[in-house]
Amino acid sequence: MRKTIQTMDGVVFVAGKSKECTNSSCTHFGKHYYATSVLKYSLPYSTYGLD
Repeated sequence: MRKTIQTMDGVVFVAGKSKECTNSSCTHFGKHYYATSVLKYSLPYSTYGLD
């Protein structure tokens, strides 16, 4: 995930790598998870910061 976010302090570019569950016996097998460090600044599909 890469995106530009508008915050109260200005524009910030953030990037993070999502992960996928690779355990075939797991009920979430194949599901993608967002990088948590990116979600600290902005919600998915949003370009506005959480501040």
